[in-house]
Amino acid sequence: MRTTLSPRSFGLSAAICAGTLLLASTAPATARPSALKLLPEETLLLVRTPNVGELLDRLRETGTGRMVRDPQLVPFVERLYGTAGDLYTEKVAQELGVSWEELKNLPRAELAFAIVARKDYKPAFILLADQGDEPSVARRLLDSALERFKEQGGESTTEKIAGEEVTVVRESDNQDHVVGLFEKENTIVAATDAGLLREVLRHWNAESESTSATAATEEPSATDEPPQYGGRTLAENNKFITILRNSRRPRDPPPNLIVFVDPIGLIRQFNKQNAGMAVAMATFPALGIDGLSAIGSTMTFATGRYDGLSHLHVLLDNPRAGVMQVIAFEPGDVTPQPWVFADLESYFTWNWNVRTSFNVIRSLIDRFQFEGATDKFIAENISAKMGVDFETEIIDNLAGRFDWLIGYEQPARFRGQQSTIVAQVADQAAAEKTLATFVAKFPDQFEERRFGDVAYYAFVINWPEQLQDDPPVNPFLAVMDGYVFLGGSCQLFERAIAARDGTVDRLADSPAYQQLAAEVTQETPGVTPALWMYQNPEETLRHWYDLLTTDKTKEYLNEHAEGNSFYAALLDSLAANELPPFDTLLPYMSPSITVVYDTDTGFHGFGMTPRIEPAP
Repeated sequence: MRTTLSPRSFGLSAAICAGTLLLASTAPATARPSALKLLPEETLLLVRTPNVGELLDRLRETGTGRMVRDPQLVPFVERLYGTAGDLYTEKVAQELGVSWEELKNLPRAELAFAIVARKDYKPAFILLADQGDEPSVARRLLDSALERFKEQGGESTTEKIAGEEVTVVRESDNQDHVVGLFEKENTIVAATDAGLLREVLRHWNAESESTSATAATEEPSATDEPPQYGGRTLAENNKFITILRNSRRPRDPPPNLIVFVDPIGLIRQFNKQNAGMAVAMATFPALGIDGLSAIGSTMTFATGRYDGLSHLHVLLDNPRAGVMQVIAFEPGDVTPQPWVFADLESYFTWNWNVRTSFNVIRSLIDRFQFEGATDKFIAENISAKMGVDFETEIIDNLAGRFDWLIGYEQPARFRGQQSTIVAQVADQAAAEKTLATFVAKFPDQFEERRFGDVAYYAFVINWPEQLQDDPPVNPFLAVMDGYVFLGGSCQLFERAIAARDGTVDRLADSPAYQQLAAEVTQETPGVTPALWMYQNPEETLRHWYDLLTTDKTKEYLNEHAEGNSFYAALLDSLAANELPPFDTLLPYMSPSITVVYDTDTGFHGFGMTPRIEPAP
């Protein structure tokens, strides 16, 4: 029987999933196969935690988790938390039949959500939640969801699948739209395909060596249909195995969260009956798109001396072909340049073989159009309009080092977060000539400015009146010290010049950055990263703290507080001085670094955030 997900059954399944997430019972959990040994090999997406309770406990012990429990911040947090509870009670509680306090009883065991491919139909959704050994309100949530579905004309029946009683709900006007639900060994499993539940139970029974017993009690079911699954489990999926093997070192503790996705598989499966997408998907092999096999990540929180450890693995076919060759990372220097100022939010730097990427892109475009199509397009639509030879004056002058700086303008404003992209050039004089030619092509759109000994060009933009006080960007172009700069803030570029001149602090000179960079190097011995990502949440928090305490923000909250209980609570909290001094929050903020490097199986990323203990 074909079982698909409609908008109504999706709403039901979402309600059932919400209940399943919260379900707990008083009986102690028994040993059972993990979700990795129950889900089919055809799983296309998985989000899993082996223990929800441990995950939540670990998150509470991260810097952010400890910050919201700081005695000086508690009044501010409790006011906003209380407002959220009031909104829930007013708008949602009666519908769900569960109070705000009851809703907080979360499960304490394994939880997994997955999307699974089917041979003949679109993918099915499944949620597995171990009830743990503590009571919760989820049964009431599930009963309430089923009752509402019946009131809307849905039908609920009980069927026996693989020896287990399964509650199956169907739309009255479309019996193929199904959500099934069963409970076994203190674990709730809900899926949008009864056949998927059968497959899970088959693996479950095989693991517990009870297949013969259940087969004798199984009754004929309307869910009988041609097999949609191959019989193996996710734990036997080679893509999944390879990603897990690369995403946990022997010395790493077990991850609190696992994510796995087969993006090309998802695209193919969800577009089986889409003729337009079928044509597009037919080009995937020629373009090399299907060389992206899978992506996976593991995350561990509050472990030892770290707030967080994470791995990310992008599994690629070997050898790589087509668009996979466009990603031409190369190992190289990632030391922050002198113009990288310390008080930025994020600093990304990477080494990229642009000529390789350009050649691959040209080859792919010409293959699907005609020989010389790329050169013709560039000549007519880029070079002619810019007044420069794009390939020789720009592509061939890029030296391979790139940077992306994200910082905040001062004083704080809503659109104060701005980015700057930086590219190293092989010949600065040639780059300056190219820039001058480009600016001369559009004389009314640029204004030359100077800061210190550096000349740069600011874009001239006539913003509408409503944006003049807080424009989205104040962009600029410049060449300095062998690099081309393109950014959204003249102020941040002038801060970079000041860092180069030594009048503001440099990131490379920061003791905290130096220590963190040394620790990352120790954790990844023998690795020369292609991509280096530094993030400093202190600057993010500082920006929003400053913004929240400005008179302009308070005026905005006051104007919109009526009818918005959250704004009203925020305004009341600020008026009561419940927001503590910024220095109270600062000790909980810890920067992080992630490095990405190339391997035989694809790109691998490793990230770490050190744990900072506030002074007593």
